[in-house]
Parts: sequence; structure tokens; C-alpha cells
Amino acid sequence: MLWTRYGRDAFWYLTVARLASVLWSVLALTVIFVWGNRLYQGGAGTFCAAIWSFSPLVLTNAQMITPDTCAAALGLCAVYGFLNWLRKPCLLATYLAGLLLGLAELSKFTWVILPGVWVMLWTATCFRRRKELSKKEVLRQTFLLVILHAIALAVLNLGYGFEGTLTRLGGHKFVSASLRGNAADGHYGNRFSSSIIGAVPTPLPSNYVLGIDRQKLDFEGGYKSYLRGKWRNRGWWYYYAYGMLVKEPLGFVVLFLAAIAITIRSKLSSEEVVLLAPSAVLFLLVSSQTGFNHHLRYVLPAYPMVIVWMGKVWQYCGNRQKLRYAVLCLVLFSISRSMWVYPHSHAFFSLLIGGSHYGQYHLSDSNIDWGQDILLLSRWSASNPDKPLDGIAYSLDLLDLSRLGLTKEKPPRGYVASADALSSEGLDRTKFGPKPGRYAIFARNLIEHSSGYEYFREFEVKEILGYTIYIYELNEQDVANYWERRLTQKQENVPDID
Repeated sequence: MLWTRYGRDAFWYLTVARLASVLWSVLALTVIFVWGNRLYQGGAGTFCAAIWSFSPLVLTNAQMITPDTCAAALGLCAVYGFLNWLRKPCLLATYLAGLLLGLAELSKFTWVILPGVWVMLWTATCFRRRKELSKKEVLRQTFLLVILHAIALAVLNLGYGFEGTLTRLGGHKFVSASLRGNAADGHYGNRFSSSIIGAVPTPLPSNYVLGIDRQKLDFEGGYKSYLRGKWRNRGWWYYYAYGMLVKEPLGFVVLFLAAIAITIRSKLSSEEVVLLAPSAVLFLLVSSQTGFNHHLRYVLPAYPMVIVWMGKVWQYCGNRQKLRYAVLCLVLFSISRSMWVYPHSHAFFSLLIGGSHYGQYHLSDSNIDWGQDILLLSRWSASNPDKPLDGIAYSLDLLDLSRLGLTKEKPPRGYVASADALSSEGLDRTKFGPKPGRYAIFARNLIEHSSGYEYFREFEVKEILGYTIYIYELNEQDVANYWERRLTQKQENVPDID
């Protein structure tokens, strides 16, 4: 394992690996700048580029070894390529758009929606221009559109080495309820196996098809999700909208709302429809999957197109100097807020909810704590030898913390049984927390109901590191007061029986 072999040096190798994701972010930045200037002119490209560059969600995910930033960059490039094809549907534009579409499909399953969206956009364009397009021209464009998608399909299959391409639809073993049907063994099945459709060869790599099936299973699973201090077995349809509202600087949110208001007043141009349609469909699709809500990064691929469209605000300012200064102040305010929290952008939260110190009351998981501040805790421990830690509740059990100069001991888990079993006589308190000592609790463990460390929220925090690590110092009196409160609550909750 990487950590066992290299210890602390493993972080350096991870840093080098993450540079690839940074390059995807730079690619997206370049296209945003070019497209913003082309669509809205007057320095709108710089305006859009500033929003992308200082978005905390972008800064967070641009350094991760996850497909989301790559999908955002390649999805943006593909949509830009398709727009150029719509403007001038020639062979060169067809090849380029097909290549970019294939690459976008390889980046993440999210972009499986693009072919359907593009066909609808092209159909709408032909209908809008029906008086100027001849039947021959429509047929020519139809042929080119088929070639475009054939090229994308070839690129997708090439990326998978054509593994399992042309496998019968009924020959796959599906696990999601949507595709497996009523499987006899309850685990694997195929609702198409005995139908005519099941005999049709699938032009996609088998692992691509099975990957979509697996993703569907995850969303069907009903995993526990967290939002605004509440846990439940499924997600919320408004989860991602709320997440973006609290995870972006307030100034950027105001500019987004301003772009909506300006669009309502002036309507969308045909290019803006092509720009926004994929983002809108992606956002609605992801929001509709309420089996669980854990990661706001799932909607990151929709970001670049929306940010380009926000350049409309800068265009609207025109020569109105006061309005331009107001917009510039919003941008600078948002940048300063983002940089105030940097390099802890992962745990950034808007002033709308009070700032990053209150993030744990709103979102969990990768939206706040993925263990990113463990080195910060290591440095804090080294610089505070007079404050040794008795236990660490780390959010990821992947590292040997002793290699970072930290204790491997964990804090005692709290008593989580039902209140009816709680009594001063029947409970051996020595087996459960809290216990006196100094502990470092990561935010994710404070939030998650099953971690066993939620009880720390009842104590005073001594220090907070990077908005995700909470240092507690408990003494005998703190522990005694805690158990007294628990016993009192238990007695107050006993129902009256006639």
C-alpha cells in the first residue's frame, strides 16, 4: 500500500498525481475565457474566468483525483464544438465535435445525456430556420449529425478497448432494479433477456453499460443522507440547489440571480440555449436521483456553461459605470471571501449561513471533510508538544497516523443504545465515552449519526483547525456533568402510564 511503503512521502506523490486535475481546470478556464469574450465581448471573458478561478467548489475539486473537473472541462469543450458545428455544419466541424463528444463521454457517465440533448437542439434549430433551410440541406445536416455521433461512439469504444462491444442487451448481468427486473436470485438479472429488444447488439462497451447500471443501483439504494442537521434514508430533490447556494460566495450567488433576471427581461439567444441546455438537463437529472445525496461535485460538470452565461451580467452593464463598479465590487468581495478561507476551500461556506465555522450544520461528506486537513493536525501536534492528543477520530481510516507523528488511539465511542436501557445502575460507563482527555475530532465524525462521536458536540471546543478539526479537552467534571444530563433526559422522557 502507498502509505505503508512511503509514509509521509506518499503525500508528495499524491500532489504530483493531482496536477493532472489542475490541467483540466486550466483547460476549462481557457475555453470559458474565449467563449465569454466571443459571446458577450467587452471583457466578459475575464469576468467569467474570475468566477471560475475563485469558485471554492472549483478550487476544491481541481486538486482531486476524481473525474468531475475532467468532465466539466471536456463537457464544455464538447458543447463549444457542437455550437461551432451548428453554425457551420461541415466535415471538419463534424469530426471535431464527434471527437470532443467521445472524450466527454469517456470522462464520466454524466454526459450520457449529451447525444439526446444535441439531437433536440439541432431539431429545434432546423425548425426555427425552416424557411431558409432546403430539404437537401436538412438531409445533409442529418447525415453529418449521424457521422458526428458515429465518431463519438468510436472514440468511446476505443477508450474501453472495444471490450464487450456489440454484446446483446439481454446478455448483460444487471444489478439495478430498473434494469435487472424481478431477478430470480435477487441480485443479478436482465429485464430484456426474454424480449426482442434483448437480442439487439449493444454498440457500447460492456463495462460502460454495466457502469451506468451500477451508478443507477447506488441512487436506488437509499443511503443515509444529511442536510441542514437532519439525517434520512434518501436524499432531497433540492439538495444540489441548496448546496450551491451555501457553498459559493454570496457575491457569486447574487450575480447568478442577476443573470436570471436579465435573461427573463431580454430572453435567451440561440447560442445561449445551446450553452445552457446541457447544464440544465444535467442538473435536473442529478437532482432527480434522490436515492442519496453525498457529493455536491456531481453537478460540477454543469458549472462552466453556467459561468459563461453569467457573462451576460457584465455585458448588461455596458457603459453604465456605477453598475459596472457595483458588479466589480461583488466579484472582488467574492474573491476576497474565497481567498480568506483558502487553502481550506474544501470547507468553504457562505456568509449566508454564517461562514465556514457553521458548515457542519448544513452539509457533510465530501462537501466539508474528506480528511484533507490531516497534515495540518500533524503540524499542530508537532508545534504543541505540551498538548498531547489522547485520541483522534479521523474521517478516513486509510492512514497509519503514527507515521505522521500522531497517536493511533481513537476516542472512546459514545453510548448509542436506547434511552430505556440507560440507568445509573445498569450501565458500565467505563466502556463508553466521554472520558477525560484531549481529543481531535474531524467534522465528518461530529456530523455522522453512526460514528459514535456525536456526543462531543455537547462540549466546548478549545481549538478549530482548518474548519474541519475540533480539539476538545475534557476533565472529570465535564464527564460527570454529561452523564448527569443524560440520566435527567432519560427520566424526563419516560411516558406517564395510567
